[in-house]
Formats: sequence, C-alpha cells, structure tokens
Amino acid sequence: MKSQTLQIFSLLLILLCFSSTSFAQTEIEWVYNYGNSGSEIGLAVTETAGGGYIAVGAKDSESFSDEWWIIKLDDDGVIVWEKCIGSTRFDRAYDVKQTADGGYAIAGSFGDDGDIVEHNGITDFSLLKLDVNGEIEWQKFHGTPFNNLVHSLSLTADGGYMLAGNSNGLAPGDNISKGLFIKLSPGGELEWMKEYGGSISEEIYSIQQTSDFGYVAAGCTNSVDGVLEGNNGGNDLWVIKMDQNGELEWSKTYGGSESEATRSIRQAADGGYIVAAYTASGDGDVSDNYGGQDAWLVKLDENGDLEWEGNYGGEKQDRALSVRNASTGGYLVGGWTRSSDQDVANNSGLIDIWIFKIDDDGEIEWEQTFGGGGIDQCFDAKETFDGGIVATGNTNSINGDFPLNNGSFDFWVMKLSPVFVNLNENNFDPSIEIFPNPNSGQFTIQAPGLQGNLDITIYDMQGRVVYSNPSADINHAISVGETSSGLYLVEIRSKDKSYYQKIQIDR
Repeated sequence: MKSQTLQIFSLLLILLCFSSTSFAQTEIEWVYNYGNSGSEIGLAVTETAGGGYIAVGAKDSESFSDEWWIIKLDDDGVIVWEKCIGSTRFDRAYDVKQTADGGYAIAGSFGDDGDIVEHNGITDFSLLKLDVNGEIEWQKFHGTPFNNLVHSLSLTADGGYMLAGNSNGLAPGDNISKGLFIKLSPGGELEWMKEYGGSISEEIYSIQQTSDFGYVAAGCTNSVDGVLEGNNGGNDLWVIKMDQNGELEWSKTYGGSESEATRSIRQAADGGYIVAAYTASGDGDVSDNYGGQDAWLVKLDENGDLEWEGNYGGEKQDRALSVRNASTGGYLVGGWTRSSDQDVANNSGLIDIWIFKIDDDGEIEWEQTFGGGGIDQCFDAKETFDGGIVATGNTNSINGDFPLNNGSFDFWVMKLSPVFVNLNENNFDPSIEIFPNPNSGQFTIQAPGLQGNLDITIYDMQGRVVYSNPSADINHAISVGETSSGLYLVEIRSKDKSYYQKIQIDR
C-alpha cells in the first residue's frame, strides 16, 4: 500500500513539476472568430467527450433581435454543427454542460414568442436538451409571471438540473429583482423553485452543486434586509448556501464602500469556496485597489467566512469573470483587462483577454493577455484534458490575435497549448475510455481486454482517495459521491498492473 501511494504521489508530482514551467510558455494553438455582419458573443465553452468542444452564446438575427447560438467544434475549432433558436426579445444562452448520455444541456433566457411554444413570463428561464448530434430532445420554460433571467446551470447528482439567475416577479417596469433558483428533474420538469433576496435588488450569476449535495451561488446585492444582514456600500458581493431542497443555510455579503460584482463561484478542493469578482473599493473587506475596477478573488471557508482576498490588475479596469480549480492546485482565472502595469505585463489594445493562474494562497503564478487593437473580452476559461486551456468571449479587433473580423463583435473560441506533461508517459492507456468525460460524477469505463471486476481508485489532485471499489463492475456506471468539480485521476488495477486516466467532474 505504501509503495502504491508513493507511485500516485510521484505521478502527481511529475504533473506539478512540468506544469509549473509549461504554463508560462502557453501559446495559441488555434483561435477562430465566428459570426456575420452583426454582433455575436461567446459566454460558455466546454470540452466534450470523444473530442472537440461545444460553445454557447448569442448572435444577431434577421428575424429575431438576439438569439441563442450553439456551436459544436472539432478538435481544431472547425464547426461540426450549429443551432440558433430565439424569440423577438433579448435571448442568450449562458451556460452549457455535457450530460451523461453524451448530449448537451443549455441554459439561457427566452422571450414569450418566436420559437417558444409555452411560457410563464415575459422572459423565462429555459433549459434546452440536445442529443449528441445537436438534435432537440426537449426544451422547458420556467419562472415567475414576469421577467426571469437565467445565468448559470449545474448538473445535479440525481441526474437533474439546477438553474440560477434572477427574477422580477412583481410587475412590468418594476426594477426590484431577487435571486431565483429552479430545480428540475432529469426530464426538465419543475421539482422546486425558490426566491431569495431583500427589498431592493439582487442578481445571481453562478451556481454549483456542492459535495454535500446542496448548492452554493454567487451574485450581487444592494439590499439590507430579508436574507441580507447588511451592506458595505453600493452593490456587495453576495454568496448564498442552500441545502439539497433549496432551504437557506447561510447568506453573506462582502465588499467595501464602492461596488462589487461577481460572475463565478466554485467549491474549492478543501471544501471552501473561491469567487471570481471585481471591485472598485479599497476598504472594508477589500484590502487594496490599483485604480478603477480591479479583478478580485475571494476565498471562503465552508461556512462562508473570509479566509483571504486579493486584488489583481493595474491602474485601469480589470475583471475576473471565470474561475476554476486547477489540476495543479490553485485556480485558473479568466476575464479581461485595460491595464498594462502592476500585475498585467502587456496590453495590445483597448481591452485584452486576461487569463492568469493563482496558487492556493492567491499568489499569481503566471498571467498572459491576448487580443488585438480593439475590445477583446473573455467570459469563460477552462482546463482541457491535454493540460491546455479553452476559452471564449467576444472581439471587435481586426489585428493581433484576431486578424479577421466578420463585422461588429464576433464570437470567438481559443485553444491554448498544454500546460502540463502528457501523462501517457506514465502508463496512461489510451485504449481505456471513460464516458462521458467531463461528467457530473457518474461515468462508465470502457476497457477492452480487461475482464471481470476491477479494482478502481479515484484520487484528487492532492493525492487523496475520493472513491475506492476493489471489485467494481465496469458493465455498470460508476457513481462518485461527495466530490467537488475538478480534475481527478482514475486508477484501474487488473492482474497486478495499474492503468490511469484523467476525468473532469463538473457539477
């Protein structure tokens, strides 16, 4: 057992050592603009099982004002298929996840006409289910009687879905909004709906199912009542924790005398939470300010108490809009910057894509900007299975990293080179496949040539065992219980030999 443990840690150590040098040298493998003469935007992207990527956002349409745009890409960024749906209102697809059957779940907001056949309000939360080839299986609409804007989707351990955003459920023209949370069954049917907030205005931008099967969500608020105990000034960063039935466990705000906002929260490897935000403050919970709005990363413990926070950027505007647990420890952050000083080494134009990595204590390990002479923004960035990064956003540049422009703002997807060693050198058997991958904690192992029950152990990136079954039947799906999203190492032992594969759990 001791030698086996040392072997696992050796593999992880090799991964860490190679990645620390590779990250700083990351380069663009490919980048493509997608669009027409109107305006387009990419809001979420994920790598798909079997290769390639799926990205979602919005585009202008001749018949609709703004519609969902879903793009399936191959490994080289070439469009395999695409799908557009919309109403005559402002429609956007905000989030996408690959489901256990290999298809896709896409969440966004949808108006009450156009391609819609049923609705609850002027604008609804909508969940669209596609099969692996992009064909529509079903689309569901949920919300309050008036405006409902969904921003985030989480797959749930029971095979269902959690949608989060905000609602204006009082009357048309009323600006008061609350955080809105909707739990759906595997077939998209409503199981429960909760609203939380105060008397003024709240917005929710990110949600994730947690290791205890509850939910953590992040947004902003300027209320001082209801479930909000206080306000530091302007909009505050707001984090809310619920149990698996949507009942409130705690609600906390963070910030200074100016305004804060967030777009992303993830459960960290230690059970706490990491929040990507931005702030104009330099007091209260915010220790510093470089000028304008800074990117702001906030680390919380499992009870929502502040462990550390840090400002990132320069003297101009900087925003952190996406955060993910990194396979090498620490966190990968995506956003944009107007600065070219302090933490930002270079800027090619008005606004540049900014991707950086921080360690577990919030110290920058590396940072890099991408773009041209115009406005280039990143709204989502994730690690890929080869150790690289895939990201998406919008751009109106016509030079630099974006020499081609289809008109106004384009939807872009970028693939960056690997940032850690190819683990196939360490007995990673490419004939062993895990499907789906990424997954929500439930997957199937396909291992030609390996017969009978197998000894399967799953490790997190700190080498800790999160799942162990000495007699696993690979003819049935494996379900990993209380784990947070992130990269994991699967060890498959058969006849005194071990094989390894990586999986990405995305709840």
